[in-house]
Amino acid sequence: MTSQSKEFAVKQSTIGIVIVAFLFVLGWRALVMATQYFREPRIVRELCSVPQFEQDLIPNSANTRLVFCQDTEEGVGIYFCDSAGGKPRLLCEQKEKGHNWRRFTMLGWAPDDSLFACAVPENKQDQELILIFDGRTGELLDKVVADQNFDQLGWLSTDSFAYSTRTSVRVVIKQANGSWAHKRNFENVATNMDNFIAVSANSVAWRDNGGIWLFDLGSGSAEKIWEATTNRLVEFTHAKGVNEFLLNCSDDAGQYLLWFNLQNKRTFNLGRIGDQQDYIRNAYWNGHGSSYAFLTNDLAGSAFCLKTEEMAAPIAIPWHGGVRNLTLSGGQLFFCGNPDNQPPGIWEYDIKAQAFNCIVPSTSGPLINGLGVSPSCGVLTNSLGEQRFYHLWTPPDVSPDKKYPVLLVQELNLWYPYFQIAAHGGFYVAVVDRPFFHTWNGEHERTWLEDISSLYEIVAHNPHIDTNRVYLHAISSETFFLSQLMNNRPLLAKGAILFSPSGFPDPSMLQNKRILIVDGKADGGAMKRLPEFQDRAARQECFIMLFLQDYAGHMPASGTTERNRLRQFAKFISDQK
Repeated sequence: MTSQSKEFAVKQSTIGIVIVAFLFVLGWRALVMATQYFREPRIVRELCSVPQFEQDLIPNSANTRLVFCQDTEEGVGIYFCDSAGGKPRLLCEQKEKGHNWRRFTMLGWAPDDSLFACAVPENKQDQELILIFDGRTGELLDKVVADQNFDQLGWLSTDSFAYSTRTSVRVVIKQANGSWAHKRNFENVATNMDNFIAVSANSVAWRDNGGIWLFDLGSGSAEKIWEATTNRLVEFTHAKGVNEFLLNCSDDAGQYLLWFNLQNKRTFNLGRIGDQQDYIRNAYWNGHGSSYAFLTNDLAGSAFCLKTEEMAAPIAIPWHGGVRNLTLSGGQLFFCGNPDNQPPGIWEYDIKAQAFNCIVPSTSGPLINGLGVSPSCGVLTNSLGEQRFYHLWTPPDVSPDKKYPVLLVQELNLWYPYFQIAAHGGFYVAVVDRPFFHTWNGEHERTWLEDISSLYEIVAHNPHIDTNRVYLHAISSETFFLSQLMNNRPLLAKGAILFSPSGFPDPSMLQNKRILIVDGKADGGAMKRLPEFQDRAARQECFIMLFLQDYAGHMPASGTTERNRLRQFAKFISDQK
């Protein structure tokens, strides 16, 4: 055999070994994944497959088409579909790998529904794009590079829109060749612009320092058209056809709505909508100033409060489940939500027919392996004297001579499959509805300690609950309060589940406790501070199960990451029985 032939034979042998080794590793990984899959409870596998709906749900003015956000396998997508049915179409996606905190959202429809706009980060260029789509087909028509401080957008006409930074206004116009370009900039016209909207083809409005300002794009002049005096403006919405505003205000007694007419500057009090400040957000004004709707809570879950021209007073429409992203359009309410123990979907409520209809389901049918039992509901009064609704999930087939662990949570009343998994795994799950339910930018966790402590005092009287096996659960900034509770009452909890923690309990208080921590590797200094805390706690004989997720930041931003977090939760729950 020649030297060349030997060399060729060696190369072939090496390549063969590499291929065999690769196939072995690939087969081994597939075997491990398959084993893990079939060892999982069916309810975990099923709930892990349900994609979450995210922040946006916006119908056009004719209610014939919807644009919404939903998790994808690798990130979050913006989808387009007919509201009468049909498969949603993915328009654009922000992948979790390389996730950017810049805005990724649907921005609104043009006045005639022929166009709509979305905002998408462009990570490679470190910029944000405004995408213009055809409102009939969903086709991408053009892109506009937005200002670095881009905040909110309002359509002025079919051929123009304006958007805000915190202090300035930009106007974008459609050119003769069909492209879109910046036309005018108005710098430093506000101190802190919020609630930015287009009022007409030549004017915009916003909220700044307790008042509403109207800005004329022709003259470049601003006028304060309304100012809070003995009250505070929480938010406002606007009905273009008649230049009327719905003002959501608060005072010491709670919240109320004001009707404000721009033409004569008159206001009319529409009545109280709540006895707590800032509790209700997104009170929608619709049509010609004849109707409005907002979302609140009731004993069973959420409730839609609706007032139309034919009604003497608002009525409450109960919904037994969770709700987010409510909008009122014409004679229909649209929202993302889930009935009790069912997966989420996009729903409409026909006001005239008084009927709910799911128009975009997240699954092909009802949950097969769900508990099938709704939580019981109750009311508690915390140590501050404030009332809260709470829900209690019970394990299936409770034995009268057995005690069960309990998981205590304060949470938004939304789709959260962790509760079903914990109950199915043999836990009681007690959840107090978070105050400031619709306030995403308020101090919604400020009563975490008082609420959870009061909830414990109630469930401790349940003869089936083992008070020696109490577990706490918190996410993000809530973990600061969870840590405070564990420090103040070290004998209360046997363990805790912390997602994306911003605070930790004192390790000296954690002897013989069991804790699960799940966070993303891209969440600040998580790769350093979490293992360090794990080591400190281990010296106190505290077992910490730490799971760091690839590519993820502070919160999950893909279906894959959410599923992995859900599986870690299920495994931890199973180990505590």
